[in-house]
Amino acid sequence: MNWAAAVSGALKHPHPSGPDYIDRPIITDWLQQKLNKSPSRAALVGLGGIGKSKLAIRYAEQVCKESPDTYIFWVNSATKDTFVQGFRRISEKLGLPNEYGVGTDMLRQVFNWLRDGENGPWVMILDNADDYFVFRNERTNSDVPPAIDSGVLDSFLPQTGNGRILITSRSQDTARILALGLDNIRVVREMEEDQARLLFSRKLGDLGENDEISRKVVLALNCIPLCISQAAAYIHKLRPRMTCAKYLEKFNGRNFVFLSSRDNKVEIKTWKITFNQIRDERQSAADLLSLMSFFQPQGIPEWVLQKHYSEMDNENSSLDIGHNGEDEFENDLILLRDYSLVTVAQDTKAFQMHSLVQSFTRSWLEASHEDHKWRRCFRQLMITNYPKNRPENWGACGELTPHVEPFVNTTACQLKGVDEAIHFVELLRKIGEYVDDMVMNEMALRLVNKAEQLAVQRLGQHHEQVYRISTTKAKILVYSGSVAAAEEAALRAYRGFTSLLGLDNPDTRYAREIYALSLSTAGRLDEAQAIFVEVLESQKRVAGADVMGSSLTLHGLASIAGRKGDHKEAERLYRLAYQSNCSTHGLTSPLTVVSLNGIAVVLVEQGRWAKAEPIIDEAVERLHKVMGPDHPNTLEAGILQASKLVYQKRFKEAEDLLCRVWKARKRVLGLEHPSTMRTLNGYRDILTRQGPEHPDTIDNLKWVGYLDMKIGNFEEADDVLHQVLELQKRVLGPEHHKLLDTLSHLGFISNYLRRFEDAEGFFRQHRQLEQQIRGPTHPDTLTILERVWLLVRGMLSV
Repeated sequence: MNWAAAVSGALKHPHPSGPDYIDRPIITDWLQQKLNKSPSRAALVGLGGIGKSKLAIRYAEQVCKESPDTYIFWVNSATKDTFVQGFRRISEKLGLPNEYGVGTDMLRQVFNWLRDGENGPWVMILDNADDYFVFRNERTNSDVPPAIDSGVLDSFLPQTGNGRILITSRSQDTARILALGLDNIRVVREMEEDQARLLFSRKLGDLGENDEISRKVVLALNCIPLCISQAAAYIHKLRPRMTCAKYLEKFNGRNFVFLSSRDNKVEIKTWKITFNQIRDERQSAADLLSLMSFFQPQGIPEWVLQKHYSEMDNENSSLDIGHNGEDEFENDLILLRDYSLVTVAQDTKAFQMHSLVQSFTRSWLEASHEDHKWRRCFRQLMITNYPKNRPENWGACGELTPHVEPFVNTTACQLKGVDEAIHFVELLRKIGEYVDDMVMNEMALRLVNKAEQLAVQRLGQHHEQVYRISTTKAKILVYSGSVAAAEEAALRAYRGFTSLLGLDNPDTRYAREIYALSLSTAGRLDEAQAIFVEVLESQKRVAGADVMGSSLTLHGLASIAGRKGDHKEAERLYRLAYQSNCSTHGLTSPLTVVSLNGIAVVLVEQGRWAKAEPIIDEAVERLHKVMGPDHPNTLEAGILQASKLVYQKRFKEAEDLLCRVWKARKRVLGLEHPSTMRTLNGYRDILTRQGPEHPDTIDNLKWVGYLDMKIGNFEEADDVLHQVLELQKRVLGPEHHKLLDTLSHLGFISNYLRRFEDAEGFFRQHRQLEQQIRGPTHPDTLTILERVWLLVRGMLSV
C-alpha cells in the first residue's frame, strides 16, 4: 500500500497557498533550518491574520515537493475537540483498526505510529495552538471522553528522528512549551512594504489603480496579509463603485472592522476568539486591554498602567480591575503578551499594541456600549497622572503627551459635569505648556485653543480656568514671536484674575509676569519694568521680605536693565536668580542654566571677557545636555559663544557656528521669527571683525545678501550686494568669476523692485562677463541673453 497516497488527505488546511502567495524567504529559510535538526520543532508566533498559517502551508507544500513520500498531518489545535478530531482523521487515513478510533487508545495508537521510524518521515502542523490549557488543563468538555480530558494531550506528540512538528500560535508561552524552548520560536510580524504591495496587487488584479493610493492602503492596513487580502476582495467585489481611494477614505473615516463583507469578517472573528478566551481566563486582563486600546499603539508607559491598578485597589471603585495592585497587573499583562496582543518595547519600560487590535477592541466596546466608560477611565488616568510642567517632570510629560494629543477632538458634550470639564481643560493646558517648552509651538497653540474653546463652552468666559488658559496662550505667543496677540491674551487674563482673585494671588501674579514679558518683547521697557517691580513687591508681601522673587520676574528685570545699559544691575539680578534656582531646582535645572547664561551675557556686555569665557562654555555645555542642541535657549547661547570666538579672533569658527545657529533657528522657529533674524544680524556684526576687504568677508557678505533676498528683504539685499560687487571688483578684479552670481542676484532684485533699467544693466554685464569666461555659446550665456531680451521687451517678472 502507498502510505503517502493513503494519507495525502491528512494535509488539512483552509486552502492551498495558491498563486497569490508571497514568499517570505527569511522565515521559510528559518523553518527549514530549525526543523531539519533536533528537536525538530519550530513555532511561528504572532497576531491572527499575520500570515502564520500561510507560511506553514507553504512549508508543507515545499516538503511534499522535495520529499513526496513524507506524510503531512494538519491538526487544528484551537480546542481539545479539534485536536482530538485531527488525530481521529489521521487514524482513519492511516487505516488504523477501528477499535482505536476513540478515547485515549486512539490517541495512543496514533502516537505509537508516529514514533515508529519504519513508517517513514512525517511533518505535523499544529495550527492555532493558542491555549495551553488545551494540552494540559483538566477543564471538562462534554464532547471529549473523560479519559482524554483528564490526560495530557502534548504527551501524544512524539519527539523522533523521523518526525517534525510545526506550531502556529498567538501565545508565546504556549509556543515555547510545545516547541521545547524559546530558541525554536519565530515571531511573525507584518510583511515588508514591498511584499505587502505585491500581495495587494495580486489580490486586487489590474484595476488601473494609482500606485501611490495602493501604497497608502497597504500602509493603512499595517502590511498585515489577511487584512490586505480582505480589503482587496472588498474592493474587487464592489467595483467599479469601490476604488482604492474610496476604500482608504472609508478606512480613515471609520473603524476597519465595519468594512468587512457580511460573510467574511475574518479579522474581527480572529480577534473575538482571542478576546473571548481572555475574558474567560481573566476578566481583569480583558479590562486592561480595553483601557490600553485608548492609548497610542506605541510607547504605552508601564508606570501609568501600574498607577491605574493602584488607584483601582479601592474596592468601592466602579472600575476596579484588580485587587492586588502589582501582582494583578503582572498577571494580566502576561496573559495579553502570551496572546501577542501586547509586546514590550525593546530597551524600555513601555508596551506596544497593534493598531488593528486597538481598533477591534474599541469597536467591540462601542458595540457593547462600554466605550464611554473606558474612554472616561483613560481621560481620568491622564488627568490624574499628567505632571506639572517642570523640568524634572519632562520625561513623564514626554511619555504621556502622544497618548493624550488625539483627545484634542473631545467635544464639550462628552465631558460629564463641571469637574470633569475643569480637569480636562487643565490637562490640555498643561500639555500645551510642555510642548511649548519643547519648541512645538503650533501643537501648543492648537491644544490651548481647544482648551479655551471647551472651557468657554462648559464653564463660561469669565471662569478662572479660562484666564489660566489665556495666560498659557500668551506665553506661547510671546516665544513664537506673536507679541501683539500675546499682549492681548495676557492682559485679558491679568484683568480677569485681578477681578476674581485679587492682585496677590499666584495666578494673577503669573499673568502679570507674562503681560510684562510681552511688553518687554515689544520694546515697551518702562511699562514692563514697572509691572515686574509690582509683581516682585507682591511676592514679598505674601512670602516675606527675604524672598528673592520668581525666575521670570528676576530674568525680566535683568533683561530690561541690560537693555537700558545698567549692566551692573542686570548682573546682580541674574546672579540672584541663579542663586535662587540653584537652591530650589538644582544645578542641572534649565532655569538655573538660563540664569547662568544671563550672567555670561552681561559680563560680555561689560567687556569682562576673562570672567565671561568659562561661564559661556559651562552654560553652553549644560544647555546642550539639559535642553538639547536645537532648543531656543541653547541656540541663543550659541550666539554668545560665537561672540567669544570673535573676541579670540577665531573668525572662521565664529562664522561656522553662527551659520549652524541660523539654520537651526530657521528649522525650529521659522525663517521670519525675530530670533532667526537676530542671528542674521549677529552674523553681519561678525563679518566686520575681519576687515571689509578680507576675501572671506566678501564671500560671507554675499551669502548674507542672498539670505536677505530669500526671506524677502530685497532692499537690504540690494544694499549688501551692491557693497559686495564693489568689493569684488576692487579686491578680486572686474573679470573674476565670483562676480557672476552677484550680478545675477542684483538683476533679479532690481527687477523685483521694478527698476527694470538697472536689471537690464546687470544682466548685460553678466552676459559680457559670461562670454569672456565661458564663451558665447555656453548654455548659461544663452540663458542670460534670453533674460536681457525679455527685460527689454518688458516681459520678465519675478
